[in-house]
Amino acid sequence: MEARRSVKHPVNSFLVSLCLTLSCTATALANPCARDIAALCPNVPAGGGRIVACLKTDAVALSSACRQRLEKLQAQLKGVHQACEDDIALFCTGVEPGEGRIARCLEANEAHLSQVCKRAMSGSRQEASTKK
Repeated sequence: MEARRSVKHPVNSFLVSLCLTLSCTATALANPCARDIAALCPNVPAGGGRIVACLKTDAVALSSACRQRLEKLQAQLKGVHQACEDDIALFCTGVEPGEGRIARCLEANEAHLSQVCKRAMSGSRQEASTKK
């Protein structure tokens, strides 16, 4: 039996949280990850980043196509994080990372965000919606 390894990333909690805001659902992952979701996460309910978290838990068992999709998604979300760092510091200072709190903070303050952050978030939403 193969041991499960968890994939760790310094901003992983933020990325999963941001994924909630940017509509990174099972549907967005469906094409390259459909078989992986069925095999590795059959009883995981969609929503709240649970399927993405499940797939990352079983990263060693993922198909190469799904692994590539998750890596692309993670790189995209990391770009959003970098673009929004100043906004996070300005508007979300007292917000504890995790469970979508920072993403919700950014969304709640969207009218006040820098243009760089707004563009990054908008681009990520469009990318996620075209993958559905």
